[in-house]
Amino acid sequence: DDSLQRMGRLKEISDAYGLGVVDTTFRVRNFLMSWEDGVVAVDATRRRIDRNWSALAPMPRSPQQKQLFDEVSRERAGADQAIAQLRAILLARDMDRLGHFADTALYPAIDPVTTRIQALSAQAMVQADALVREDLDRSRRVSALRIGVSLLTLLVVALVGRVVLRNAYRGVESLVFLVRRMRTHDYV
Repeated sequence: DDSLQRMGRLKEISDAYGLGVVDTTFRVRNFLMSWEDGVVAVDATRRRIDRNWSALAPMPRSPQQKQLFDEVSRERAGADQAIAQLRAILLARDMDRLGHFADTALYPAIDPVTTRIQALSAQAMVQADALVREDLDRSRRVSALRIGVSLLTLLVVALVGRVVLRNAYRGVESLVFLVRRMRTHDYV
């Protein structure tokens, strides 16, 4: 569950930087979105990043994941500063600055974050895959144990049933013998 949650949070953050920020910049720049809608989208993206980062930060991680997470944290400062600059440009409604910023500063600030997040996601996927394999192996062992116990139980039941039937058969034979003797009036 932790691995899947981690992967989901990482995807949310990566999508927020990649799709939320870059896509909003593209849309405003190409007049597909108004300046006001751009500011709203950037603010929503920022909240989405912060919310998912807060949920991701306390999750347990391997030493290798911790190293990557620390790198993402350092790179995130530059990306967040770029988001703040983007918001200021959107508020100023300066198309020339937006174009220059998008071409020179935005992608270089966001790319290191998304690249490292992809590496973290890949590690989380490997970890989740290993956990699933362990669970499958454990399930196979438990299933084999259950089958073995079931077969052993069946064998014990068969042996006990055989003894009970043999004793019941002997009892019935004794009764038949007594009944035959009683027919012949042999009561001795």
